[in-house]
Amino acid sequence: MGANSDKKTKGGKRRKPSQRTDAPRVRKRERSWRTLAIVGCVIVLAIVVLYPVGRDYYKTMRTEQRLQAQLDAVTERNEAVQAENDALQTEEGIENQARSDLGWVREGESSAVVTNEQGTVDNASRLPDHLDEKSITAPQTWYYTILDTIFFVHE
Repeated sequence: MGANSDKKTKGGKRRKPSQRTDAPRVRKRERSWRTLAIVGCVIVLAIVVLYPVGRDYYKTMRTEQRLQAQLDAVTERNEAVQAENDALQTEEGIENQARSDLGWVREGESSAVVTNEQGTVDNASRLPDHLDEKSITAPQTWYYTILDTIFFVHE
């Protein structure tokens, strides 16, 4: 048999050397594209289904952190009020408060009024009247800016 002669195949049929079967390669390419398309569809479906859940979780987490920061500030203020209240339960505390707020002096003592640069007496309480909710912010980390952008969260 010569170099250009026909070759026998498994089924006993003869085929010419120029008629190569590329079918397995084509099938592999088709399978790889199908697999890639299926994986892509699964990823898109997962994003569509999980994004709202992730966004709700992230918003809840951020709200919880903000509320915890507010609770910590209120607790701190309450502790300061309690300390001031405890101080006012003693004779010395009452006397100090009367001296600072009312200018009270004992017999034989004299008082002096100290004013600030504007000429007013600074009799402000040591505690704020109320806590401003907007001044209390939750802790920030470097990745919150990225996640705020992804989940459209604006605080």
